[in-house]
Amino acid sequence: MKKFIANTVYRINKRLYYHLRYFAVRKKFAHLKSPQDLSEYLLGEMLKPDFQQYADYTDKVKVRDYVKSIGLDAILPTIYGVWENADDIDFSQLPDSFVLKTNHGCGHHIFCTDKNKLDIPAAKKKLNKLLSKKYSPREPHYQHISPRVYAEEFMHSASNYSLPIDYKIFCTKGQPLGILVCSERNPLSGHCKLNTYDVKWNTTDWLIKEKSAVEIPRPKHLTEMLEIAKKLSAKFDFVRVDLYEINDKIVFGELTFSPHAGFMTCFSDESLKYFVAPILKN
Repeated sequence: MKKFIANTVYRINKRLYYHLRYFAVRKKFAHLKSPQDLSEYLLGEMLKPDFQQYADYTDKVKVRDYVKSIGLDAILPTIYGVWENADDIDFSQLPDSFVLKTNHGCGHHIFCTDKNKLDIPAAKKKLNKLLSKKYSPREPHYQHISPRVYAEEFMHSASNYSLPIDYKIFCTKGQPLGILVCSERNPLSGHCKLNTYDVKWNTTDWLIKEKSAVEIPRPKHLTEMLEIAKKLSAKFDFVRVDLYEINDKIVFGELTFSPHAGFMTCFSDESLKYFVAPILKN
């Protein structure tokens, strides 16, 4: 019911929806025309027609062309196929383990560790249901992505099939400013534990909720990950670059232009002012 009301308000008046939701999260009024924090900046940008330019970079299949164009082919995970309809997937051609994902949304992946145990009819039904819907109607660029399903290699540690730690690097004007770390992710619910660090891997107090009490070790390839983030973010005022470090290798995840739908609900007011500062200087 809450989602229906939110979508209805958004369809009637996008600006009003952003103002109401921002107030609910921050307990203060938003300044969308003269932003003072990253959330205000992102919401203001999403009201502009040209925000749809980020659709191809958000598309989890098309973004691979951009990654290749700047010479970072080596960090791309292998894709086994892309389809408009899950019924077209020839599972006999897929390896024993893989992940099925849609290119236009977040989560809802199907992790297969043993193809012989996969309920293929159920997987197809779930994927086709996801393909039939546009993701996140209140994030306008997603509406310009043509839904596809794709099969990707199952990136996991050599010892087990646990999901890898996700390093989400916040970048403005091509400069990494901080890292949100997602660990112990539940493959069904998507819930995970959160930590934040600066680019030197010092713990920060940016989170106001869902913060993990367990510190995450500094990734072995942090310096290289930050250099990759610089290259991927160089042409954008703001983007979050998601990377993994798996079996001594850096792997590309995705580019995100409206994290947490632009509201950044887990982050403090002070952190959002810090992230937006480089943008406001220019």
